[in-house]
Amino acid sequence: MDADLRSKIMGAGDLIYDVALESFEDGYELENIYEVLTVVLDDVEAKYECMHCDAGCYDCCSQLPLVTFREWAHILNHLYSQSTVAFRKQLVNSCHKLMDDAESALPLWMKMKEMDLDNPSAADTIDNIFSNESTQCPLLIDGLCSVYEARPLICRAYGRMMRSEEDSLYCQPIVNKLLPVMQSGQQVELPVYKHYQELSYELEGDGAYFTLLPVWILSHESNDGDIDPQPHDISNNSDWPILPVKWGFAQAFE
Repeated sequence: MDADLRSKIMGAGDLIYDVALESFEDGYELENIYEVLTVVLDDVEAKYECMHCDAGCYDCCSQLPLVTFREWAHILNHLYSQSTVAFRKQLVNSCHKLMDDAESALPLWMKMKEMDLDNPSAADTIDNIFSNESTQCPLLIDGLCSVYEARPLICRAYGRMMRSEEDSLYCQPIVNKLLPVMQSGQQVELPVYKHYQELSYELEGDGAYFTLLPVWILSHESNDGDIDPQPHDISNNSDWPILPVKWGFAQAFE
């Protein structure tokens, strides 16, 4: 990130969240969203000790992230620049194991191939998938994210933001630390994830969609069990369920 822009955002005081969002008005790429969000979250941690993640905690990695095409391309590039063939093959194998695990979110997600998304019952099924917190992300290795520098937007934001102006985006450990602070009367103002989420979706253009990270991995499996280095659109491939990005917003379930 440009040092002047970082200084401008960090020096905006009570207007920091507004100034951060205004920085996108002249155009942006996915990396710019990640960079600005990092500055904003650094500010959150500097202001509120209670918003720091506990050392060694990876509770948020017990849920599979939803990833857009551009985010997948970003992760894929990282995998090819920072990992070995053996690691990528191990990653593919882990995703196959998730596919065979009836307790994981992946088999349920795959059932969407036969689902009518316009049917009201679809929202209940999709909500169940989203709320499955017993499916560990395959990129979590020995308690650490193996693509941390390239992790998706939701992984960067989770734990220190509001999902919308009315809905939170943090885990129980953060709640346990935050409640006493709020009960003491201290005002805690947090940035809103939805604004960054919308920016990410706008980058995808018409027909924007996302899918679970293991779906991206398995849909890019090569004949030798590695991952194809070239990201490709899977929106027209009926073998791999995707969702329009409108399902990323809470109102999709109302």
